[in-house]
Amino acid sequence: MLDALRNWWDRRAHAKRRTDAEMRVAAIGVPGVILVMCHGNINRSPYAEHRLRVLLTATSRSPVRVHSSGVIGPGRRASEPAQQAAAARFIDLSEHVSRTISPSVVKDADVVLVMGPSQADALWGRVSVPADRVFCLGDFDPELIMTREIHDPARQERAVFEQSFDRIDRCLDAFVRALQSAS
Repeated sequence: MLDALRNWWDRRAHAKRRTDAEMRVAAIGVPGVILVMCHGNINRSPYAEHRLRVLLTATSRSPVRVHSSGVIGPGRRASEPAQQAAAARFIDLSEHVSRTISPSVVKDADVVLVMGPSQADALWGRVSVPADRVFCLGDFDPELIMTREIHDPARQERAVFEQSFDRIDRCLDAFVRALQSAS
């Protein structure tokens, strides 16, 4: 029941959240460092990190560093299904090693992209970071949404990875457009 209510509110508030996120990004300007964060840093955030680097290399006039981290489990490789789904999109995750959030990882980030509100809560619970620098990536989705959270495909079939990565791609494309409007 609570999830249904939360999802209803996420759908209802999405247009406003998207506009607010785009305006906040534009107000920050072109960031020097972007941190992408998810729970384990072996599926969503490594893919988003590498995909964002590709997008920014193609569109940004100034260099932007992109990193990723997670809430748990440092020292792990990207999952095999994540590597396969990413490779189908010409993204190589074979060298990725997970790391966890820490003050040193977060302090230099101008923008922190999280996969959902639960990661934002975990971030604020561990590290002091201004709320105006933290964005739910799902808030940038140009399509109608069921939830703000970008679904974690961990331990699921490859099709679920494809769906999550499709959504990450849409959201990152919109995020980069918002960055470009700032410059």
